[in-house]
Amino acid sequence: MPAPFIARLAERPLLSDGAMGTMLYARGVPLDACFDVLCVNDPQIVQGIHAEYIAAGSDCVETNTFGANRFKLGVHGLAGRVREINRQGARLARDVRESMGRDIVVLGSMGPLGKYLAPLGTIEPDEARAAFREQTEGLLEGGVDALIVETFSDLVEIRLAVEAIRSVTDLPIVTQVAFTDDGVTFLGRTPAEVVRALRELPVQAVGANCSVGSSVLYDILEQMLPEVEGLPVIIQPNAGLPSRVSERLIYLSSPAYMADYAARMVTAGARMVGGCCGTTPDHIRAMRQALDRLAPGRAAARVESSKRARAEVTEPPSLLTTAVPTLLQRKLEARQFIVTVELDPPRGHNIEKLVQGGRDRRHQ
Repeated sequence: MPAPFIARLAERPLLSDGAMGTMLYARGVPLDACFDVLCVNDPQIVQGIHAEYIAAGSDCVETNTFGANRFKLGVHGLAGRVREINRQGARLARDVRESMGRDIVVLGSMGPLGKYLAPLGTIEPDEARAAFREQTEGLLEGGVDALIVETFSDLVEIRLAVEAIRSVTDLPIVTQVAFTDDGVTFLGRTPAEVVRALRELPVQAVGANCSVGSSVLYDILEQMLPEVEGLPVIIQPNAGLPSRVSERLIYLSSPAYMADYAARMVTAGARMVGGCCGTTPDHIRAMRQALDRLAPGRAAARVESSKRARAEVTEPPSLLTTAVPTLLQRKLEARQFIVTVELDPPRGHNIEKLVQGGRDRRHQ
């Protein structure tokens, strides 16, 4: 019998949560602080964020332990508290689940070690396995339902992480790789190559997350799907790329934009979607609405025609309108001659400046 998490993935597409770091940053935690130790030092702030994502409609929450390995914690003088921090991170998520009364999957988050493996760096394979195993043991003690090994670029490092996890548990493992805007990993591997490597490991799901926005990861998803051979694919994009506004880092992709892509990803074949950096409960709430409209029977109950149903599958509620006809529509109806141009915006960004530039050029 498959694990409950895998059974739920097979039953229907799931919605994960958004960014923990983004929400902590919004609450005043400095970017150079150790986010993971807040599981111990300020558990209320971590639990509050978990609760917001669950209330927004998440089916899964990830523990606040992405960087809780001995190397990353060592930068903050916390290398000796790996098990404690991971154990507490898992318990916080479980406690929120129980208090809110929803059957949420708790995923133990594990990121890269933060140091290069030998020979490029100094970390030997046995050291890497020991670090990943130590983190895994803490998450298991806290009671996670599955492990998510995410935002990796080095396929050797991700293999070492999976080997370490499998040495202590048979819980499901999700593996996610980070890609660049060019559609390859930072080490130049294509989505197809990544999937072919990951499916040889004892993992239960593959996918991509972080680094880029929804449109790029949608393209990545399409390249992954022909190679997965039945493995579920999980996609969690950033909310676009960050911009610095008044000394703050701001991600510009709107909830409506990410919700539209979430629906498209699920329609294409993704079994779980969510968000990474810049994603907030508002984004997750919009995704929840978009995915619910894809559920059998729900969209049909809200529409009067198949044409309207197709519109609701791809557009969040905030984009649907009964406003007066636009200038373009009026010209089309009057059979007037029209000249159009196609603009290629930066992926994942707000297009307001681009549109304004097109308007200005029209008068030149």
